[in-house]
Amino acid sequence: MWCALGIAALIKGELTIHTRIGAEKEPVQIDVVDGVPEQAGLFVHFADPPRKAWDNVHHFCARVLPFRSPEDVADWAKRHRLPLGEVMPITLLGELARRWYSHHADADWEKWTPAQALEIFQSIGLVSDFWNLDTSAKHY
Repeated sequence: MWCALGIAALIKGELTIHTRIGAEKEPVQIDVVDGVPEQAGLFVHFADPPRKAWDNVHHFCARVLPFRSPEDVADWAKRHRLPLGEVMPITLLGELARRWYSHHADADWEKWTPAQALEIFQSIGLVSDFWNLDTSAKHY
């Protein structure tokens, strides 16, 4: 979901993301206008903290999933034996995606440093230890 909303932030305009609630049976369409998701009642789950993303980025991104409620996330995580991690409204993920990805197509864009990434997280209120990064590293 983070990457999908990131693409929406890059291309702007109107688009629809087709996915499934919790990557299971229920299909959901998420309408996005200029990087802003229209379905404000959805939530997104991060099973693992972003500091672990590059341990296996495909595994990390594949588990950033939409849900109908935070309670649904708890049931899903237990069923799949995955960490509960953190849950946020999809609108907050949209804000994160816009701040994170909106300049990726710029000719002078460079990969975020851990300090820059942490600043992006903190700027939208993601301040718990879950979002903490080792800022002494050269790249995030």
